[in-house]
Amino acid sequence: MMWQMLMIFLLTEFIPISSYTSNFTVSCERFQEKKTLRVRAGESLYLPCSNLDCYEATENTSYIWYKNLSKTLQFEQIGTEESEHVHYHESVLYILNLTTNDTGSYITHWWYSNNSCDEYEIDIVVYEEFNTNLLYSPMSEIKVAGIYCPVCDKQEGTFTWYKNFTLIPNQESGRILRIRNASKDSAGIYTCVCTWEHHGRMYNTSGSRELLIRDQPPSNPTIILLPVNSTMIADLNEASVLLVVLPCISMFLLLLVSEMVKWFAVDLLLFLRGIFTKLNRKEDGKVYDAYVIYQRNSLDEMTAKTLSDFVNGALPTVLERYYGFKLYIHGRDDLPGEDSINLIETKIQLSRRLIFILTPGTSVDQSGISPEAYDLQVGLHQALVQGDTGVILIQLGETQDYTHLPLGLQHLLHKNSPLMWREEQLSPNSRFWKQVRYRMPVPSSCQRNRKINNKTVHSII
Repeated sequence: MMWQMLMIFLLTEFIPISSYTSNFTVSCERFQEKKTLRVRAGESLYLPCSNLDCYEATENTSYIWYKNLSKTLQFEQIGTEESEHVHYHESVLYILNLTTNDTGSYITHWWYSNNSCDEYEIDIVVYEEFNTNLLYSPMSEIKVAGIYCPVCDKQEGTFTWYKNFTLIPNQESGRILRIRNASKDSAGIYTCVCTWEHHGRMYNTSGSRELLIRDQPPSNPTIILLPVNSTMIADLNEASVLLVVLPCISMFLLLLVSEMVKWFAVDLLLFLRGIFTKLNRKEDGKVYDAYVIYQRNSLDEMTAKTLSDFVNGALPTVLERYYGFKLYIHGRDDLPGEDSINLIETKIQLSRRLIFILTPGTSVDQSGISPEAYDLQVGLHQALVQGDTGVILIQLGETQDYTHLPLGLQHLLHKNSPLMWREEQLSPNSRFWKQVRYRMPVPSSCQRNRKINNKTVHSII
C-alpha cells in the first residue's frame, strides 16, 4: 500500500499539466501590446518571439509557448516535438501547414531568471483564401528603388516574386525586388514567396503589398508677367550668364582639387606611414627590406656602366643611407666561397620586397644555371606562386617591348607598370624615389644616421 501511494505521488509530481486558467499571468510581466498576424492556409510560419532580446538571448534562459483553447481564458501548453504540427524550439514557434483551426492567441513566456519572466502575445488569423486584409502596408511613391519582402525577416530562405499573382519572369532572386523606371504600369499587388527548410522538409511563407503610383504633376515653365521693361530684362540676362558660368567654375575647381590630391597623395601616405605604421610595426622574421635582382653579364659597356652606377650608387645611397632601408645586393653583400644557390634562396625568403632592375635588351639565361638566372627564377616563384612578397619594377632607359623577357616577368609588367629611372633624378626627394619608397615596406629601424661634412645627422622617417 505504501508503495502504491509513493507511485501516485511521483506521477502527480512529474506529469506536466497541459492547460491552466488565466492566473498564470501573475508571475510574468507584459511589456508590449498584443500584435496581430494574418496568414493564408496551406502555408507555414516561422514565428520568433516578438521582442529582440527575447529572440536572441537564448543562453541561460527558458521559454514556454501557449495557445488559447477557445474564446475563454483557458490556455494549452505547446510541445517541443519536431513531428508535431505546432511546436517550438527555444524562442521560435513553428506552425506547419496552417489551417483555419490554427487561428487564435499565442503567448510566449520568457524566463530570464528563476523568479522573473516577460510575456508576449500575438493573435494569428488564418484565411482560407486570399483577402485584402492580408496585404501589408502599401507603397506609394513616384520613384521606387525596390520592394522589400515583409516575411522571413529572421531566417534564411529563397525568394520568388509575383505581380498580381503571376510569376515575374527573369527576376533577380532576392529579398528585394528591384523596379527600374517605375511608371503607371508598375502599379499592382506584389507577392513574395519565401521557401525555407525545417527538419529536412521545405515550407512556404508569403507576404503581399500593393504598389500605388501617383500621377506626377505637370511641370509648367515659370512665366514672369510683370514688370516688363528693359531693366528687368538686363537683370535676367546677368542671372542667366551666372547660371552658365558658375557650374563651369565649380567644375574647374573640382578638377583642380582632384589633381592636387592625386599629386600629393603619395607624399601624404608616406608622411602618415612614417608617423603611425612604424609605432605599431610587428616583427615578421625578415632581415632585408628588399632583394635586388638585375642582369650582371652580357651587357654592352654603356648599359653596364649605367646599371652599375644605379645598383651600386644611387639605389643604396638613397634607400639605405638616406631613408634607412636594408638591401641585399649581389656582389656587394655575398662572401667569396659561399654556396650561391642556397644563398639566393635564403636571402630572398628573408626579404620583404623584390626589386627587379630592367635594362634595354635585358635577357637572362633560361637554363637557370647562372646565379643571375637562378635568383630571377626564385624571385618570380616567390612573387607569383607564393604570393607573399611584394614586387618593385624599375626600368633603366627606354625599351620598345618586353617580349624577350621570361613569361613570369612579362606577367608582372602587365600587372604593374615599371618606374622609369633617369640620371637627373638624383635628389632623394624626387617623384621617382617617393614612388619607390611608397612601394617599399617601413624601414627596418626607426632612426637613420648619415654623415655629411663629418657631421652625423639623426632624423626619424
